[in-house]
Amino acid sequence: MILAVLVAGGVWGVLRQVPERDAAAAGAASGNPDEVKSVAIDGHGLPMSVLRAAVGTRVGAQVDAAQLDRDRAALVAALTSRGYLDARVATPRVSRDGRGAYVTFAVDQGKLFHVRSVAVRGASARDAGVVTLASGDAAIADRIELAREALADRLAARGKKLHVALEVVTDSANAAIDVALVATK
Repeated sequence: MILAVLVAGGVWGVLRQVPERDAAAAGAASGNPDEVKSVAIDGHGLPMSVLRAAVGTRVGAQVDAAQLDRDRAALVAALTSRGYLDARVATPRVSRDGRGAYVTFAVDQGKLFHVRSVAVRGASARDAGVVTLASGDAAIADRIELAREALADRLAARGKKLHVALEVVTDSANAAIDVALVATK
C-alpha cells in the first residue's frame, strides 16, 4: 500500500490510501465504480494518524453509505475527545471514474478548547487536592475523566462511599469549558 500525502506550505493537508496495484494499473481497463480506491482526509493542521485510525472505510471495500456516516461520526468524536469541541466533518464526497470510487472527508477541527475553571463540590479540600486538572489546560476528554477517577479513588480509599459526577459547561464563543466534579451519595 502506498500512502500519498499532499504537503502545501509545510502543512499536511490530504492523506490518501492508494493500493500499489492501482498505481501500477493506472489507465488499465475499467473496474468496479463502487470499489473504494482511496480515502482522503482534507483539512489544515489535523492529527492525521488519529483520524486515519478512526475511519473504517478501507481501500478495496465497496462504498457503504452507512459506514461513511459512522466514519464521519468517528472523526468528530476523535477531534472532540482531543479538545476540538466545535469540530465539523462535512458529508463525505464520493467521486467516481471508470475504475472506482474516491472518498474525501472535509474536516474543520475548529478551535482547541481550554479549561476555564475547575470546581470540586461535596469533597473536602484535602480530598480535592488529588485533582490535577487546572485552568488553561486543553479540554481533553481523557484528562478530564482521569481527574474524576482520581477524586473517586481518593474518596474510596478514605472510606467515603460517594459517587463523583462530572458536569461540563461549554462556552463556544470563548472556546472554553467550566468543569465541576461533584461528589454525592
